[in-house]
Amino acid sequence: MNQANYNRNEISVLTIPQPPYIVQVEIAKLTAAVDAKLVVEENRKNAYAALFRPLLHDLMTGRVRVGFSGSAVCGNV
Repeated sequence: MNQANYNRNEISVLTIPQPPYIVQVEIAKLTAAVDAKLVVEENRKNAYAALFRPLLHDLMTGRVRVGFSGSAVCGNV
């Protein structure tokens, strides 16, 4: 398969369809809302990660012990 080569003159006459201005505004609002949500979720993820590390350290060093009841352990019926 060969790739066609286009020069500037051929490309400059092409028209690119655009949605109406009001639709562009709505698209911009939606993408801004998604971007804001991504920032919130990234901050939440970082907060959980920051909390997880010291908790894991406390568990692994034995500073904090976790007790299990007999029914909570897998395989105990």
